Amino acid sequence: MGSLARRDRNDGEERLDLATDYVLRLFADAMNVDVADLQELDLADPLSLTSVQNMTIVSQLDASIGAVPLTLLFDRSSPAAVIDYLVSERSSEFDRLAVAEEPAEKSADEASDADGEAGSGFAYAYIYNKYFTSLANSARVPIAAYFKRRGDGHAPVLLDLCCGTGQLACYFGRNGYRVFALDNSSAMLAVAQQNAAQLDGSHDIHFLNADAASFDLPEKASFVTATSNALCSIPDIGSLRKCFVQVRKNTSDEGVFVFDMNTIDGMRQTNMVIVRESGDDFFVIRTIFEPAAIRVIARTSGFLRYNDGVNVGPWQRFDNTAIESGYRVDDILAALSDAGWANAWPAALANLEQPLEAPETAERCFFVAEAGGR
Repeated sequence: MGSLARRDRNDGEERLDLATDYVLRLFADAMNVDVADLQELDLADPLSLTSVQNMTIVSQLDASIGAVPLTLLFDRSSPAAVIDYLVSERSSEFDRLAVAEEPAEKSADEASDADGEAGSGFAYAYIYNKYFTSLANSARVPIAAYFKRRGDGHAPVLLDLCCGTGQLACYFGRNGYRVFALDNSSAMLAVAQQNAAQLDGSHDIHFLNADAASFDLPEKASFVTATSNALCSIPDIGSLRKCFVQVRKNTSDEGVFVFDMNTIDGMRQTNMVIVRESGDDFFVIRTIFEPAAIRVIARTSGFLRYNDGVNVGPWQRFDNTAIESGYRVDDILAALSDAGWANAWPAALANLEQPLEAPETAERCFFVAEAGGR
């Protein structure tokens, strides 16, 4: 998308014209239509956007004027409403954008690559939300039952670390927890916030875009979760220790941290190819275990077509590469101890209180860490 031309900042009509041009380009780029097509419409009418189109617009606004609410287009679904938001609530940021010097123009190939990368990230988040949340969904009830047994009667505060598309955050949020859901992927968080927006009843869920090893919560958590091998994405034991330190810093002295990680033996079983196809998506997952590096590389490539039952969009290609590192159970426990966790043990999901006798032979371990001793 082209940069904005210099205009007179003090002229309200010029600012409105500029915001209109900018917003129409945002919507046109996301919807893959010409701006002229949108100019023929009543800009006050809501537009039917797919989830990925919605996230693409929000991402562009984030990059241009700073953080905007992930639910912006749920609350303001028409171009006119977004224009009003820019000129009435974000005027100073928009003015700085409007009068900025012209940056060097990207080549057509560079612009296409950047747009494609952003679209691919959102498409993969959509696929992840549809197909790859079974572990989080199966873990939430046993973990919640364990937290209830460990509760102290105070209103519980949960940190869902590396929350992905928010399955645990939504579950705990609708069950009375104050939840902080943290992830370093804006695409994953956008889908997570959409999932939260669809919950029935009230909830207290706050989404944070941050790294698992460098974040601060506004209040300390009483419980912390991290599921679906999320912490296996941390590349080395030093970085894993930093993550554990940061989580401990943001956890109360009576707090409990429950997370899962594949064992090295479990990783050895992941050499496979998976192909999935439906009417609106097709993708291939190739996973390779590299014994020398003790890691798994998972590459997902495919196509997604957005179909809300009324509007059918074009096919979008997406690619994602995930690298998961393997750690010895004893090294994980030592890293937790070094980070200030008083007690920790590997367990099975079905019985989080009971330490596993031979954890290295399990495919996956759930680790339980206590901030203070019992």
